Formats: sequence, structure tokens, C-alpha cells
Amino acid sequence: MQYSQEKDAIQFDRNYERTRDFNFATAYEVRKDSNYYWGDSLQEIQMTAILQLQGFPTPDERPYKLKSVLVEGQDSSKVAEVRFEPYYSLAPNQLIDTVVFTVLRPKGRGNYTIGVAIDSEGDDAFFEKGAEECSVYRLNISDRYDEPADWRYREEWLGEFDPEKYAFMVTIGNKLFSRANYRMWSRTDLYNADLRAALEAFNASVPEEEQKKFSFPNMPKYVWWDDQDKWLGEFSIEKYGFIQEMIENYGDKEEELLANSKLEWWNLRFREELAETERPGITFPRNTERSTWWRESFLGDWTLDKQEFVVLNLFPRSKYQIGETTWDYASPVLRRILDRHNIENPNEPLNYEFIDEGKPDWWGYFEDLFGPYSPVKRDIVVEAVLNQNMPWEYSINILKDGNIYAVSNIVPRIAAEIKNYNESHPGNEITDFPSKPAWWDVNLLGEYSEEKEAYCEYVINEFQGGQWWTGKIREHWATVFRCCVGWYNQKTGETLVNDFLVTDGKWYYWDKYSDVWGEYSDTKKTFVLWVLFRNISGFGDSWDYMMSRDEAQKLLTDALKEYNEKNDPDLPFNFN
Repeated sequence: MQYSQEKDAIQFDRNYERTRDFNFATAYEVRKDSNYYWGDSLQEIQMTAILQLQGFPTPDERPYKLKSVLVEGQDSSKVAEVRFEPYYSLAPNQLIDTVVFTVLRPKGRGNYTIGVAIDSEGDDAFFEKGAEECSVYRLNISDRYDEPADWRYREEWLGEFDPEKYAFMVTIGNKLFSRANYRMWSRTDLYNADLRAALEAFNASVPEEEQKKFSFPNMPKYVWWDDQDKWLGEFSIEKYGFIQEMIENYGDKEEELLANSKLEWWNLRFREELAETERPGITFPRNTERSTWWRESFLGDWTLDKQEFVVLNLFPRSKYQIGETTWDYASPVLRRILDRHNIENPNEPLNYEFIDEGKPDWWGYFEDLFGPYSPVKRDIVVEAVLNQNMPWEYSINILKDGNIYAVSNIVPRIAAEIKNYNESHPGNEITDFPSKPAWWDVNLLGEYSEEKEAYCEYVINEFQGGQWWTGKIREHWATVFRCCVGWYNQKTGETLVNDFLVTDGKWYYWDKYSDVWGEYSDTKKTFVLWVLFRNISGFGDSWDYMMSRDEAQKLLTDALKEYNEKNDPDLPFNFN
């Protein structure tokens, strides 16, 4: 349907929304997959709108102006402020145009409104006003901080809601308060400290008249505290300070108190400390209930005192969490601890009994190492293995899995513990524990003695040996031990008798490299091993992949020359 108009008109495009709502308080941009909120730092924002020609395109550029207008029903005291560009124009042969204008942040909190319209007044205007319903672009502008839905659940740490307080929180943290934020919701105690520090720093940086009038409570209380009151009791700042002192003195490095099973252990430690030191007004409740982890099949009958004994002594050895693997060692370890306690406190013995689970399935793997089975010996073995500076869950497995190599390295510790046990239990000594280490091979090393064992370990250390008692390397070391006794006695002043067995120690591929080291002798082989162990990291039995033959011969020749210059007499060999 045709209609007439004196000149072309321009209007806001009817195909797009002509109302824009914007709250400066919650404005954000996406940075690295998260929303970055500007808070009060955002003072203006650019906006765009689409204009549509009502008429015909022309080959000429046609300028126009925009202006601010009040919209119908608007509060004239709540007018948003808009700043327009100095020049707008519709490009030649175009039907639409995108306009940019800047909305300024209101000078006060609240809701503001303004309309943006085409300025069609004046004879020099190229366009008249278009369709009435498309003539105004409405802006609903706010600067309003509403109370977050979950604020009331953290009011103990945040204090009473105040829009200015929340504005400060958003501005300095660039986040809205939300339970989805771990630090805000799950560690509100730390978030509280962040806010108090930020407020203190801000007020110190501005004149008094610009300082914030609100405050945040001093509340370091863990958000889970009330759910764990059976261990912690009622919160107080003094009690919190005491807890931090205890964790610093007795906790793990950089440990924090957490709502986990370790609280049961901490509760006992807190009460023990308070029994020894006066801290007026600080108390912790005693839990009188049987813990859910208690197993009568391992721990026997339950009593409260017995449970506390178990917590204090077993929890540190089980990562403060009783699991299924704990029962593999719980009873032996507790019996050993109880035995030592009663020896040290004969006037105050504890009469707890723990179930004897009998001979374990793994004992058969280690009969040659441990000798005949006995309950006391089993308990000593278990505790000694667990105390080898390894995670307990792993170290108990070397028994269960029959790892003879790993366990054999612990035999000296076991022997030492048995010696301690025998000294404290006259008349009940363990006399059937083998004294020699598992690696002692009588077919290569002869009869065992502690002096010979000490000598072997000394030599191994001098040779910087690594995996030294496996495969063909055993034969190498048998030769070394036989050849170094005189050198050892001279160096240490000992008088060890050389009764090591004579074995065929010739390297199985010596002849293959005879051009490197020449004719074989046990002494020469010992010197070769001494040099190679010290110069090839991780050396076990092979060397030729590490250096050429010429390099090996030069290494050996130089080492022999240096040794002979420092020692008398010279070694009775040379290298080709």
C-alpha cells in the first residue's frame, strides 16, 4: 500500500528489541572462561542500536542527530545520562545504520531511565521521524547491588548485608558472591580474612572522608565447625588461636584443620595439651560414643579408654583414616606400642587386649629370613617393616606379596628391634632369629660374622655400588671382598681374617675386551670394578655402551697411575 511523505524518515529497526536493561553493578566480561565483574570501577559503557530507513536509498551520505528524551511515565528525577557521538550519518545506498552511544554510570544507586530518539527538528534535518512505535530506544539503567540469595547463610562471616559493602566486595574481587565459588562458600573463613585485609588497605590509602563506614566481622571460624561440634565444641577466637598453635607445633607441614577423620585424633591431642597447660575458657568435649570404624575381630572388646588409645597410636600410622588395609597391621602394631608403654610405666600399666590373628599367610615366604614363627616375632617384624619410611599401605604389601628382596633390606632393623626386645624382656628372649642378612651367600662369602658383614658394607660404600647382589654381579663382589681385606685392615686398623672363599671370579666376557685390560687377575678385576663403579652412574655389569674401548683403557690407565702415586706398594699389574 502506497503512502506519501515529504521526505525520508529514519527509525529504530522494528526487527530488533528497542528496550535495553543494564545494571552497572553486575556488568562483566568473559576472561579465560570466567566472568570478570567490574563492580564500581566501570564508569561508562558503550551501547549500539540499529536504525532503519523509511524511504529510498540515495547515492549521497545523509547526516542525522540523536537526542535524549523522557519516556512515557518516567520519574523525571531518575534520568539516565547518555553521551552521543558528534556525527552520525547514513551511508550512500544503505537502508540501515548501526549507531554507537555511551551510557554514563548514574551518580547514585537506584534505577534510571532515558529514551534515545532521532532529532528531526530543524529545516536542515535530512530525515523526519519514522513510525511512532519505533521512534524511541528505551534504556533502563541501574546501579543496584541486591542481596545475594545465599548471603544469610554466611552472615556470620560477612556481617549484615549492606549494598555498599557488597559493592566493595564485587569491586575488589571481581566476582559476585556465590556458593559456586569455593573460597567464598567452602572457605568463607579465608574469604573473610581477604575482605578484612582489603578493607584495611583501602581505608589506609584514602582520606578519612573517603573511607568506608562498613566493616566485616573478625570470624576465622571454619564453615563446617558447627557440624563437627562433637569434636570441637563451641567456637571462640581464643579456641581457634589454640588450635592454630597446636597444628603449627604438631601437625604436618602447612597442614590445615579439615572436617575429616583426623578430627577424632586432634580432639584427643587438644585435650591432652589442655590437661598439661592452663588455658582458661578453652575446653573440648569428650566423645563417649563407639566409633563406627571399631572392629572387635581385631581390636577386641570396646571401652572408651581403649578406643582413645587406638586413636592416638594407630591413626598417625594409617594416614588418620582407618581403612581395610589398616587391619593388616593394626593388632601387631598396637601390641608393640602397648608393650613399650607398660615397660616404661610399670606403675600405671594398661590392660588392653587385642585379638591375636595367628600366623599370617605371608610368613612362609620369609621362613629363611625370620626363622620359626612366634606371635611376638611376627609383631616385631610387622612394625619394623612399617617403620621403613614408606607409606604404610605399601610397606605392608611387601610382606603380603612375598617381596623377599625388599624385606631382606629391612632385616637389620628387625634384628635391632629383637635385640631391644630381648633386653627389656629377660627370660622371654627371642633366640631363634637368624643373625645373618638375607643376601649372605655362604657358598660365595663363607661363614657369616658381624665383622665380615660390616666389612662388606664398608667395601660396597667405597665402591659406590648400587644393585650389588643380583645375578652375575654376586660373583664380582665375592672376588672384591676376598681381594680387599688387606687394604681394609690397613685403612681402618681392623684385623679382619680373610676367610672368604676362593671362587672363579673371572669376568665372563673378560677375554672379549682383553685389548682393554690385558691378562686377567682377581686383583686387576677388583681395581677395574672400583674404577667403573665410580665413573659410570648406575653401573652394574656392562660398560661398553657408555664409552669406547680407548676411553675405557685411558680411564683405567690414568686411575692406576694416580692410585700408585698415592699408595705403597704399587698394584702388581698394568693395562696394555
